[in-house]
Formats: sequence, structure tokens, C-alpha cells
Amino acid sequence: MGFEHMTPERRREVASKAGKAVHQKGTANHFTKETAKDAGAKGGEATVQKHGRGHMSKLGKKGGDAIVKKMGKEYMSRIGVEGGRARHRP
Repeated sequence: MGFEHMTPERRREVASKAGKAVHQKGTANHFTKETAKDAGAKGGEATVQKHGRGHMSKLGKKGGDAIVKKMGKEYMSRIGVEGGRARHRP
């Protein structure tokens, strides 16, 4: 039976057991900034392959909208200006 057919409680139970087992065995993945960055990029590429760039664009817009809601348009404007300055520095 695959994870998609399990209840959320059963998924947690299986994942917990697996996590404990790999830590006990010493084979658990310990992310560094670099390995986390690489894993994120790999996951992003897999998502693009599966769902297309339009899907990624929608996710980015959703995240941007959430930041605007939380921090305000002025914040976004300021970081946009700062990013533009940094990009055009010699």
C-alpha cells in the first residue's frame, strides 16, 4: 500500500519509524547549506518537468502576494530597489 492510500496518522507513524531507523543506522542525511540548496534546485527542476514553468510562476506569485500581505507594498518596493542597485553595481 502506498503513502497516498494511508491515513495521515499512518503516514506520520511510518515516516517516524523510518526517520528513527536511519538515524540509528547512521545513514540519515544531514543537510548543509550547499546540500540543501542542491536538493531544492533538484526538486524545483522535477516540479518544472512534471507541472511546467507556468505552475512555478503561479507558486512564485502566490509567495509574493503572501509577502505583500504580511509586509506591505512599501517593503516589496524597497527590496526591489535595493535588488536593482545591487544588480547594477560595477
